[in-house]
Order: sequence, then C-alpha cells, then structure tokens
Amino acid sequence: MTAKPRIRLLGYSVDSCPRCKMNHEYVLKVIISAPEDKVHIFGGPEQKIEGKSEILLEYPNKRESFTRQIQNPSDGEIVGLATPEDISAAAYTPLDASSLVDNDFAEWIKNSPSRVTDFCKTMITLSTGAVAVYFAVQNYLGFEKIGDTVLGKIGILPPVLFLVSALFFVLGLHPQFDLISRTEFLAWRAQVLTRMNRFVMVGTSVFLGGIAVSIVMLFSTLSR
Repeated sequence: MTAKPRIRLLGYSVDSCPRCKMNHEYVLKVIISAPEDKVHIFGGPEQKIEGKSEILLEYPNKRESFTRQIQNPSDGEIVGLATPEDISAAAYTPLDASSLVDNDFAEWIKNSPSRVTDFCKTMITLSTGAVAVYFAVQNYLGFEKIGDTVLGKIGILPPVLFLVSALFFVLGLHPQFDLISRTEFLAWRAQVLTRMNRFVMVGTSVFLGGIAVSIVMLFSTLSR
C-alpha cells in the first residue's frame, strides 16, 4: 500500500536578488513519500529524488516574481513556496518521530556499503598484523617450552587462521562486475551485500577462532 505523502518545510536563502541585489529568505514546501520496499543494508529503500525543481519566488516588496532551480533534498521533492497555512500548521505540529526515523533510515542506506568495506579493510590489517604479534609474543614467552607437546604442534594454527580470515575479507572487498538495468538494481544490490556479508561472517568467525587458539597457547606457555 502506498504511504500517504507527508509535508515538511525547508528554508531557502537567495544571497543576491537578481533585481535588488539583497538577501531574501523563503520557506519552501517539500513533499516526502515514505519508502515502500525493503533494502539490504549493513549496520533499507532509499527514497531519493534526483534533480532540481523550478520554483517561482516573489520579491518581498514587489508584485513581481522570478524563478530559481533549487536542488531537491534527498528525501523528497520541492513543490513550491509554503503557504501561511503550511507554516502555521508546522509551528503547532509536534515533532514527527517518523521523520527522524526516515532520515536515519536513509543515512544507513547511504553509508551501508562504505561501512562494510571499511570493516573489511580494518580486519585485513588486523588479521595480517596478528600473525607478527602472535610470533612475537610466543617468542617472548618461550614457545620452545611446549615445542614437543601436542599443543606445541598446533601452535602454527593461529597464524594460519589469521591469514585465512584475511583472505575472506579480501574476497568480501572483491568488486563484482555486472550489466544491470535500473529496475534490477535493488535485487543486484541485495545480492552483492549478501555475498559480502557471507564473507565477512566467515572471516570474522575464523579470526575469532584464531584468537581463541592463541589464548589457549598463551596460557599453556605460561603454565610451563
């Protein structure tokens, strides 16, 4: 079911009037439509209207007018100047919690791909760096104490797990090349994010496994 359009006000300033060269302030009316489809995110659809709206603006002290091309906000479309009734209604309307949710929702959609790519980059650095840290700690504690035991033989497992986890994070960052249309974008986006999530989950699990084995090796070395 299509959501009922909602209205919000947007301030707009003309820095240099084409007639009097003075600054003028206007209040614009923006129609916001609630999103209908669910979207995969890390951290869903984005109601973003591209382009500009041509708005008729009046000079404050004259019966003349001029037009301006004004960029639409990311969550709606500018339909014209706000009427006194619109301004009056907005002044006495409590803060709409759904507007805050919509804005936060749009931000999560926008930032979702960069959030997972940043996480993968961080984990690649952390996983590869953990290999050197592991050997440095073991050398400091005296790994040769348990070198001939069963635990000593599995001592190579943590760095292997760290490197395997880094490999999964690299695969998560691997770009996917496809030929898609605009109508296919949401399904393609869901497919890409699902694939990235799969690699991230496996990579994180393997990394945590390496940490767990490292802790066991640490206490085993200290107990000797």
